[in-house]
Amino acid sequence: MPPSRSRLLLAFALLASPALAHQTRASAHAETQQLLRRLVAANAELCAAQLEARTEPAALGLTVGGLFIILATSLVGTAVPLLSRAIQLRNAKGKRDTPAQHETDADGWLARIFFALRHFGTGIILATAFIHLLWEAFSTFQNPCLPELAFEPTSPAIAMGALWLMFLLDFFMLRSLRRKAAGGHCDAPARTGCCAPPELSALGGARLEESETPTQAADAAVAARRRTQTEAEEAEERPSPPPSRASSVQENKQLLMAQAVVQKMEVVALESGIIFHSVIIGVTLGATSSESFVTLLIAMAFHQLFEGLALGGRIALLPSLSTSALAKTCMALSYALTTPIGIAIGIGARASFDENDGRTALAIGVLNSMSAGILLYTSLVELLAGDFIFGPLRDASTKQCVLAVFWLSAGAAAMSLIGKWA
Repeated sequence: MPPSRSRLLLAFALLASPALAHQTRASAHAETQQLLRRLVAANAELCAAQLEARTEPAALGLTVGGLFIILATSLVGTAVPLLSRAIQLRNAKGKRDTPAQHETDADGWLARIFFALRHFGTGIILATAFIHLLWEAFSTFQNPCLPELAFEPTSPAIAMGALWLMFLLDFFMLRSLRRKAAGGHCDAPARTGCCAPPELSALGGARLEESETPTQAADAAVAARRRTQTEAEEAEERPSPPPSRASSVQENKQLLMAQAVVQKMEVVALESGIIFHSVIIGVTLGATSSESFVTLLIAMAFHQLFEGLALGGRIALLPSLSTSALAKTCMALSYALTTPIGIAIGIGARASFDENDGRTALAIGVLNSMSAGILLYTSLVELLAGDFIFGPLRDASTKQCVLAVFWLSAGAAAMSLIGKWA
């Protein structure tokens, strides 16, 4: 090819390349827009198919029966730890100085059962946050009936916001109480017992020595509280108590009260996250279709039982200084009644309720994400770290630590398995 012709072809290519690039970009943009229109149309067809495929809800009698089944399992779940703890404390009466010498076989079994329920419940709460709530929120926000989201990771963002809010409330609202509970002169958390005397730290987060059993720690806490109360009464009755003695008693009472209030607030935060979740699953169960109602009911019964064990175990540990027996009963009943109330709402709205409706799906997704964030904070920070890193298991024997991890893993595995159906 002559050189002049080659130069002409090269010049033509250089002049034509911008036009060709512009045409290519326009073609690609048109193909992208066409693909998006197809996706939107397919999404609309899928949403319409889901709405049309909605079956009739389960029979009213079956749903009402399910309401009472869920109520019974929820009550049993919260009652077992409360009754175990009540029996344990009742048997500890009169054992002020050397409770371990009077420990009976029944006391030992109750202590082991309560120890297992406590850590089994922590695993349940952790699995509930990840498997039941966070995954459900992810799935809800992927519902084709929802409008297109401008921010795709909406579910984890809401969960992170709820977790962050819990952290701020916990840190700033309980900061002074935690400092007071720690004795006012150390940087460690209140539950470490680094500054408070051993008998005082037994209530906030009992330190278990290698030679102690959970029963001995509980008995020591009861005996410590009784000694402190006795000292306070004696100090009030005496006409002129020594100033140092009266000051010491008052400081001990303030330490105990601060620890008790911190524990109560942590359990209230835990229960609030569970209650949000319980309302949603109750409404869903009350309005679910007849085809899947029985399977979902069985799964939900175990779900409520395990979750009740987890919450009841934490309620039972609350000291009487901040939470009376009546208050503990009310907290347990609040959990037990929430899901049945949700089922009743679902029964009333079963004719119009549809979880594939855009607004309904959005509300469910937001509430599930918020509950996930709350339970993630309470399970990881207040339960796991509170028991294993800074709490009683920090100085416990290797055998007790292995048992605690075993029951923790068993609870997480059991709740994760239930996540296949509910």
